Amino acid sequence: MTPAAVRTFVCGLIAIALSSAAPALAPVAAAPDVVLRDGRLTVDVFDMPVATLIERLRSRAGIDVVVDGSIDGSITASFSDLPVADALRRLFGRDASLVLLYSTPGPAPVAPSEVRVIPRGTGGASRPAAETQPSALPGFAQLTDQDAGTRTAAIESIADAGDSRSVEALSWVLTHDQDESVRMAAASALARLGSPEALRAFRQVLRDPSPGVRFSALDLLFDAPAPVAREIAREALRDPDEGVRAAAEATLEQLTGDSALAPERRGRRK
Repeated sequence: MTPAAVRTFVCGLIAIALSSAAPALAPVAAAPDVVLRDGRLTVDVFDMPVATLIERLRSRAGIDVVVDGSIDGSITASFSDLPVADALRRLFGRDASLVLLYSTPGPAPVAPSEVRVIPRGTGGASRPAAETQPSALPGFAQLTDQDAGTRTAAIESIADAGDSRSVEALSWVLTHDQDESVRMAAASALARLGSPEALRAFRQVLRDPSPGVRFSALDLLFDAPAPVAREIAREALRDPDEGVRAAAEATLEQLTGDSALAPERRGRRK
């Protein structure tokens, strides 16, 4: 056998040995591009159409994204374990304002059930409340503004629409805004609306972290239907703060029309 033939033979043996020793490589499954885990969102997308990303957020994270108008183009983003609000602002917040709505009241819901995306510069003629979409309500985009006065003005605009989405937005403000005066404005708007849905949302003020807010909210009961107002006042009798309990007792006595404290309580009303 010639030297060249020997070399060819040896190389063939080595190739056979290596191929038999190497384990078969299984196909690598692509990692999910949108993952929600423990209230944190991971996204890894490249040049994905906005409509496709919105569908992925809905199907894989349970977040319903509603765009007022349209956002064209595609999105490229890659981040891991960001709080949901921060993640959504990174995805959509550059060219739009966001309003996050939570279906379950509470101080720390895992993720919003709905996100309203309002492209900057979006306008629109006013329509009857029954036909108005919540993201198109005047002032809706300002609920997350840094200025408390702007948020308070937005509350009044939203309350004027008077539909169920207005109640949902005001409920969100009542349970999430950090400013006491803004939360009081939301509670006042809910009491004025007076619908059963609005009054159910209003009851959340009884769990407000501020005794001052809970105390002041009792004055708003005089704008509510008497049976519901009395029920809420009775619930406030169990408040952990002594001052709130005393105010609830005085309010309840005045609402029932049998109170030696009624004149005193009436003097506290604004």
